[in-house]
This record gives sequence, C-alpha cells and structure tokens, in this order.
Amino acid sequence: MDVRRATRDDAGDIRRIAEASWREAYGGVLRSETIDAAMTEWYDVDGIEASLKRDDVHTFVAEIDDEPVGFATGGPRERDEALLARLYVEPEHWGDGIGTALLDRVIESLRADGFERLSLSVLAENEVGRAFYESRGFETRERVSDDLFGEQVTDLELVLEI
Repeated sequence: MDVRRATRDDAGDIRRIAEASWREAYGGVLRSETIDAAMTEWYDVDGIEASLKRDDVHTFVAEIDDEPVGFATGGPRERDEALLARLYVEPEHWGDGIGTALLDRVIESLRADGFERLSLSVLAENEVGRAFYESRGFETRERVSDDLFGEQVTDLELVLEI
C-alpha cells in the first residue's frame, strides 16, 4: 500500500470510493435519497477538483497496485484545531489498515501546519466509524441533532489531541 497526496486526476476515484463507502456504511441507516443528495452535493467531481487546489487542505489517497482504494481530507477549522472532513476506504478493504495509514498521514500534515487538535463528525449510528475513531483515541466532545438533506440524524463530534 502507498499513501500519497491526491491530485486532480484522483477526483473520479475519490467520488467512486466515497459512494461505495457511503452505501455500505449508511445504507441501513440513511435513506437512499439522502445518500444520493450527499453524493451530488459533496462529491461532485468539479467540487473535489476545486478542493484539491487549496493549499490549506490536505487530501491523501491510498493505493494498492496503483489503484486508489481510500482517501482522507483534513484542513483548518479554528486557530489551533483542524477538521478531518473525510476518510473513506472501499468496503472490501475495511480492516486492512488503510484507514489508519490515511489518518496518520493527515495528522502528520496537520501537525506540521501547527494544529494541536483534530475534530470530526460521525453519525451516532455509524458503529464501524465510531469504533475506528475511538480505537485511535478520539473522544466524544458533543452530540448534535442535524438535518442531513431533509433527514434528521444525530452526529457525534469527536476530538483528538495531536
């Protein structure tokens, strides 16, 4: 496995990985229409390409045999706190250490930028995601009710000192 900085050429693979992960992780939790809306709003290839141009946002791709199988994105949130905006791995590679490698790379780059904490939001019902982050030391800071494209959800805001 290789973890490298993402390029604009990765936008289509990022979209593909996100959609596969969302459908597997949230298919039994969220309505299909909610997942469709998230893919349209948050994973438009042009929008991904624009995000990849930002100097203050760090996006990495994990590859196996030169094929992208996961990605993670982190960037500024507050003065000394960064946000892990996205971390997704193709479902057939869950448990292979790819998520950990991506998280470690994002933390390393954000720490180099001077951030002291990393926060993220995870659906409370996403047991796989919650277990992953909690096993890496993240702690719950806040429980928030949210409207996700017309569907009421509960998010957990997690935080880690980096």
